[in-house]
Amino acid sequence: MIKIKRIKNINKYKNIIKEIYLDAYQNVNPEYYEHTEEDIESYFNWLINKAPDGFILAFINKTPIGFLVIDLDWWDKKLNEVMGEIHEICIKKKYQKFGIGTKLVKFAEKLAKQRGLKYLGGWVGISNFQSLNFFKKLGFEEGEVGWEIWKRIRKRLAEI
Repeated sequence: MIKIKRIKNINKYKNIIKEIYLDAYQNVNPEYYEHTEEDIESYFNWLINKAPDGFILAFINKTPIGFLVIDLDWWDKKLNEVMGEIHEICIKKKYQKFGIGTKLVKFAEKLAKQRGLKYLGGWVGISNFQSLNFFKKLGFEEGEVGWEIWKRIRKRLAEI
């Protein structure tokens, strides 16, 4: 059974989260993720500093197999308002296509709605069609391109 849980003690799970990250990005365009231990560590420190209360893990039998990081205080320049921003979502390859990512996103949507936010968004690699299609199935719309390789995605959240 899959259990989705928001975690507070990030350092307890930091190494397994990094392992999930590296596993999930196998065979993905290398410009979409960090490669070196130093860059990965720097990126995860940024995530922890930016969204310390936004780490959501997926567990099977108490073993973490996926995660999502949401920032519930992200300023969107185009919308001119604060929204929920998905900074990262990763599922171990062998557990992909079983609805775990959907459960993580739905949990993030719930957190954003509880905060009174109207939108949830993120950035996806413009040639990462698997991720783009995943988010589109969940009701996200494609937006502008940023930094030449990223596609903006946004979803208007239904009222509670």
